[in-house]
Amino acid sequence: MSASPTLSGAELGKCNPRREVPGGIWIEEGGALVNRPAWLRIVRERDGNASLDYARQLLTARGDGTFIPGQLSRWAMFFQLHFALIEPPQEGKPQALMFPIPPGLADEKGKLSIPAVWQLPLNDLADGQLDRLGDEYSILRQTETPAALTHKEWETLIAEGKQHSLETLVSRHGYSALIQLLHGLSKGARA
Repeated sequence: MSASPTLSGAELGKCNPRREVPGGIWIEEGGALVNRPAWLRIVRERDGNASLDYARQLLTARGDGTFIPGQLSRWAMFFQLHFALIEPPQEGKPQALMFPIPPGLADEKGKLSIPAVWQLPLNDLADGQLDRLGDEYSILRQTETPAALTHKEWETLIAEGKQHSLETLVSRHGYSALIQLLHGLSKGARA
């Protein structure tokens, strides 16, 4: 067997790097909280790095410039969601960001405009929505880009699968490992 399969089935052309946000998002628009349907997509590495850099710049520019690590990850997720939130997919249309980062957020050298940060639309999310969206993004990453099984783990799962129940395999190895295994098996082996 070649490389270990991914949970998403990318090696079989079944990659789905996006996911619906259950229940949509709650955001203030026009002075009222509204619920909007939304999806999340996996962002590029450079967008994730830019989000972390924006968060660091924002936190060091405020007050005495000190911050706790939890603030850094929270603000990084705030910026990353601007790259990750997309409108619900429509057949034949390209993905559209719900809240794209405006061009004036940072200059050509990457220096953040602090006043522009306060104008970003995700500042208007309802209380608790940022954390929930962060959790949903984490689920998307864990299911579409999990740590790959090693060949030895793959063989162990196959061997144990012949002798033990599904419940036992799940308790020993977790759902992610078993789903990766199922994606990698041929159609004939699954039947």
